[in-house]
Amino acid sequence: MAAFWSGPLLLLGLLILQSPSWVVEGGAPPVFFFGDSILDVGNNNYLNTKAKCNMAPYGIDFPGRKPTGRFSNGLNIADFLAIQVGLKESPPAFLSLSGQNFQKRPFSGVNFASGGSGILDKTGSNFKLYSIGARKFGILGLSKTGCIPVLRAQSKTGGCIEELNYVSQRFDNQVENMLRQLSSELRGMKYSLFVGTHLPEVGFAEMKTACCGLGKFNGEVACNPKASLCAKRNDYYYWDTFHPTQATSKMVVDIMYNGSPQYVVPINFKQLWRS
Repeated sequence: MAAFWSGPLLLLGLLILQSPSWVVEGGAPPVFFFGDSILDVGNNNYLNTKAKCNMAPYGIDFPGRKPTGRFSNGLNIADFLAIQVGLKESPPAFLSLSGQNFQKRPFSGVNFASGGSGILDKTGSNFKLYSIGARKFGILGLSKTGCIPVLRAQSKTGGCIEELNYVSQRFDNQVENMLRQLSSELRGMKYSLFVGTHLPEVGFAEMKTACCGLGKFNGEVACNPKASLCAKRNDYYYWDTFHPTQATSKMVVDIMYNGSPQYVVPINFKQLWRS
């Protein structure tokens, strides 16, 4: 359902609602996730879409070693963000809720992220979210999209497609300008933007080849039960043709939550959460 809610700002995002009517007595404001497959915790399991990952080896490192609809070998960015802000568990997929369960969940958070969702203007507006109490917005910018395995596999040299990395950088710059303008117009709005294109490429033995897939860089065929699977998954930056491993997601969230202005502007997610 992220495609319904995500406007031009929330490509991949964490939304924190801060309003007395939304806060459980004695508790913290609920957390809502909007975005695509980077944050999806199972919404696509309920949709008629080809963007599914409810099969092995997805979830091989998740508790219980089972696929959950996360585009990861284990936990993803939404899960690690939930841990950082002190939630007992990651907010559930919206489409997994029904009836009385749904009526209770908004007070502790819901995940609307859906693999393959976009950012069309007609799919929603952050002004609407602001009008119902949203005050704190955590936004994930783009990563170096030109370096993902599926695109390396298409490159004649096997290197990153730098033109796409440049577009990603420009996109992040435009989002930052937009957020700055919005925060000056909307009273009480605060935001934190993670600039993924600045992410350091360190700490992983394998930065090019996906852990799961087939073909060049394991990027020509998507991860599936018959695909090649790496043994040392913590050594890999990429899990499949598009997505990070659990280890990468944890590293990204550590930087988002505690990072310096080099990576998170104008404040990090920890400062946003506690403000």
